Amino acid sequence: MARYHFHIEDGVCFSDQDGSELPDLKTASATAIKVLAEHLQHQPADLWKDDCLQVHVTDDTGLKLLTLTVTAMFAPALLGREDTARP
Repeated sequence: MARYHFHIEDGVCFSDQDGSELPDLKTASATAIKVLAEHLQHQPADLWKDDCLQVHVTDDTGLKLLTLTVTAMFAPALLGREDTARP
């Protein structure tokens, strides 16, 4: 099994130093979705910090294997309204 690292970036990069041993890249890509969903569940406002939240999956050498990106934006007609201010 290979070791995969799941780094979260929401304007600040949170590096996964330990990683997880997983059987293959397909499993790692499914795990990246779970990592992103769990992060959003616990810290939903992070998505609005930079309008983007990413999980970068790397191998033990630091080689980036995939990136999962979620973006959020208000419609242009709403920009500037007080209720669309970033948390």
